[in-house]
Amino acid sequence: MRWAVKFGPSVGNRLLVLVGCQTAMAILMVVTAVRAFSSAAADYRHMYGFQVSSIVAIGLAMEEAASLKAGIRSTELEDFYHRYRMEWETASGTTPEAIRFRKDLLKIGETGLPQMETKVVMDLGRALRKGDIPGTQENLATLQDINRRYAELENRAATERLKNARFWLLVIGVAGTVLTWLLGLHVIRAIAPRIRNLVSNVRRFQETGTHERIGDMGKDDIAVLSNAIDAGFSAIASREREREQFLSVAAHELKTPVTTIRGYASLLATAPRDSFDTSRALEVINRQSWRLSRLIEALFLAGRARSGNLQFKPKPLDMSELVGRVLMEMEPFLSKKTFAPRIARNISILGDEALLEHALWCLLTCAVTLSPQNSKVEVALEGNQCASLSVDIHGSDIPMPEVHELFLPFRSLQYETGDGMRSPIGLYLCREIVRVHNGQLYVHSVSELNPEFLMELPI
Repeated sequence: MRWAVKFGPSVGNRLLVLVGCQTAMAILMVVTAVRAFSSAAADYRHMYGFQVSSIVAIGLAMEEAASLKAGIRSTELEDFYHRYRMEWETASGTTPEAIRFRKDLLKIGETGLPQMETKVVMDLGRALRKGDIPGTQENLATLQDINRRYAELENRAATERLKNARFWLLVIGVAGTVLTWLLGLHVIRAIAPRIRNLVSNVRRFQETGTHERIGDMGKDDIAVLSNAIDAGFSAIASREREREQFLSVAAHELKTPVTTIRGYASLLATAPRDSFDTSRALEVINRQSWRLSRLIEALFLAGRARSGNLQFKPKPLDMSELVGRVLMEMEPFLSKKTFAPRIARNISILGDEALLEHALWCLLTCAVTLSPQNSKVEVALEGNQCASLSVDIHGSDIPMPEVHELFLPFRSLQYETGDGMRSPIGLYLCREIVRVHNGQLYVHSVSELNPEFLMELPI
């Protein structure tokens, strides 16, 4: 249990337990089988080398005794007698076979045969010394009956051991099969449904593009994979929604100036010159065409930034003058909002002026969008070790995580300008432009309601 708590019920641990159980059962069965076969082989070696050999020797001794005459001593019989006492006597023998057989007799409760064997062997020795052939023959016959009885008991003990070995092999095999089946069923129930659910969610996302949260609350490998897929699919689906929203807003923004330009151009082409203010119409067409070109250029640069092909043509430029010009150009588009600039003079850097102008428009428009009504956006440019542009926003009620998300592709805010124009803005292009200038752009919180953007460019 401690092992499971320490490492967790991972898929690998479950399979490891299953394989370990199967391996242990296989090893146990092999060991049991080897012991059974070894025991059977030892039994049959004992029966041949101890019991059968003694019976054969007794038979040969009986044939020798039958050929003798009364009163004659036989060297062969005396050799048999000494050999029997040394090798085959069960009651007092010191050989491993005799000791083993005595234990088997003790287990089955046969203690009378060894005592009878001892008495018969002693009588046989006295008969051989006296040359008592009839007594010798009678003792040999009795000794043969005792050894045959020994052989029957040994065969019964060997058969019982084989039966026990078969029983234990069967028990271990059944127990191992049942345990392995239960563990396998547990692993299947713990893994298979979750894998099927995971695969079905992946296929559904591939076919329809819709994502339903898998919601695997486990702590194993499958749960980690499921949560990773959930996060990935959620990010993809969210990115798709953001892209669709971004494209929808961009299409609207492209349509608005085109419609305005087309309407005023039609009036200029068809209406009498003295029926409306021609200079006003030209001013609107000029402003909307400028806005249209800037929007198209921003989309074009964003596409290049996404593909890593943002062109960078650096040359010396006055950053102070560029920031001042952008602030002045943006003033007509502000509604009840103003800038509070503090710009140090003559800060020169090496950069692409067109790209930096886009970045400044993007950053300052975002700052104006985040600022509340009737407020000022503080813009400060300093030049010590680097050109540092800080943009402070006071009184913003947008959470910092949402501000950080503006640096992601296709993230945007919609800003209503003073003359009714809606502008989708985001900071992804701005950060990419700063990055190609070997600088950095980030936002941090000066206070709870005071986020600050900071753009740093090398001098």
